[in-house]
Amino acid sequence: MTEVAAKEDRLSVRAAQVAARDGLGERRAWQAEREIGANIFSAVAGLVMAAVLVGVGVLIFRAGSAVHIGGYHVLLLGLMAIGAVVFVGGVFVVGLSLRLAFAGAASTYLYDGGIVAVAGRRVDVIPWARIERLVVATSRSGKPTRFIVVGAGGGEVRINPKPLGRGDDVAGLVVSAVRQLGRPIVDGGPDADGEI
Repeated sequence: MTEVAAKEDRLSVRAAQVAARDGLGERRAWQAEREIGANIFSAVAGLVMAAVLVGVGVLIFRAGSAVHIGGYHVLLLGLMAIGAVVFVGGVFVVGLSLRLAFAGAASTYLYDGGIVAVAGRRVDVIPWARIERLVVATSRSGKPTRFIVVGAGGGEVRINPKPLGRGDDVAGLVVSAVRQLGRPIVDGGPDADGEI
């Protein structure tokens, strides 16, 4: 069994345990939201990019601070400021990359009685009857980038519009279910994130 399959088995077992505890019935569909291998590749790419940003930032800063030409003092201070901003951007990318590396796998499962989302150690459950609305976040071109199921009481489950090559079309099934329940489907606008 591959590492990804083993991880998916653990997520599936946790989802089944929670669904049984909450009486959600049989599993009808699932999709992988995030896979561990993709996280590691993205984190390494981010760390490489961060190293380049930090290096360029230090070089620009040092170039601005090493040269002292009478009338060009403002230009040199500007170079130092640009170098500092690039350096800080590199440090920020390091933090994002490390967070991504340790994010773990995530999957969403649809049961007769509701949605179960498992991400790392976190498990979110929203029974169909407690869905308040579905928010559709879009790219600037208008294509869906994420579906956010908002439950009564503020719980959220985020669903990718396309499975990562494994699983069912959970987003499409959720949109159909929300329509059947008569709950609103709200346009979240371009790249909606955070408070909905």
